Amino acid sequence: MDNLDEVKLNFIIGIGRSGTTLLTKILNTHPSIISNPESRFILHFFRSINNLNSITQKEIIQVSEDILKIKESDYTDLRIWDINKAIFKKAVKNINPQITYYNFSKHIHLQSGLAKRTNYPSIIFDKNPPYTLFFNELEKLNPDIKYIAMVRDYRDNILSRLKYKMDIHNNIYFAALKWSYFNKKIIAAIEKCPDKVCVVRYEDLVNNTKAEVDKICHFINVPFDKSMLEYYKNTRSEYEKNIESLQPKKSKLYEAMHKRLTKPISKDYLYNWKKNMNAYDLAVSEYIAGLEGKYFGYGLFSSSSIPIYVKVFILFYKQYVNLYFFFIESYFRSPYYIRKIINTILKRKDIL
Repeated sequence: MDNLDEVKLNFIIGIGRSGTTLLTKILNTHPSIISNPESRFILHFFRSINNLNSITQKEIIQVSEDILKIKESDYTDLRIWDINKAIFKKAVKNINPQITYYNFSKHIHLQSGLAKRTNYPSIIFDKNPPYTLFFNELEKLNPDIKYIAMVRDYRDNILSRLKYKMDIHNNIYFAALKWSYFNKKIIAAIEKCPDKVCVVRYEDLVNNTKAEVDKICHFINVPFDKSMLEYYKNTRSEYEKNIESLQPKKSKLYEAMHKRLTKPISKDYLYNWKKNMNAYDLAVSEYIAGLEGKYFGYGLFSSSSIPIYVKVFILFYKQYVNLYFFFIESYFRSPYYIRKIINTILKRKDIL
């Protein structure tokens, strides 16, 4: 597309297993919207650009080359974007220097196979759960960016995260503290920019799909398209292609996590915690995340109390979790070349 200023790049934030992937599938059925599979390239190179409002030719070439080299363990990179590398490299050469990083990011998104199959998308949505932690950085890209924040009942989210072993520590304390940490970031974003953040609760999206999709369309100033309610009819080919591009082990995990996206929305998976969360885990979850949950309309149901020694343990464990995310955030806020050195020292092969 010649005029990148005509294209809007917005973001979907929210902790994983909150319905963010479902939302991207719904949005992708709109003729004016694309939302590519996850890639954190915007975070990776944010600190590599000297001036976000004017990228040099050298930076354009270097970043474009490095983008194609990233291979992350969870496949949040361009390997499943169906990019023609020859066309990609040719397109990069046509980018004018002094482009903003915001417009450069749009250009990268528009090189995906999904974008090539869409006629002139006017809106791009970049969905990445880690973006939740970097709202202030994203705000520096452009003052007109809008955000959709997906939120899910913390008890169901915790159960799902534990089921698929998505975190570095697969225990009730870490899962609850992580939900609390992420959603505190969302609350801060809402309070800072209330007109730029649209909150969509997973439960509302499932129970009142038409009303929630209408709300989203109004928020981003596009007309509602009825095909958005039948997203599952257009999902299978992309879903199967992504599956085939992954390693067998990852493929099975991906299929288990997202196989329901090829079917109509079902209410069967709402409030699973009422049947599958034991009394102790429920009490711990509500003790840790209940305050943030209440902010989003999730009430307390546990009649049990947790022992004082557990509360003391949670207090100290919370400091560890906060420190963990401090290092995660510091990692992405450091220049890309420093992270390459760190990964080489640690012998990590997923980001090279």
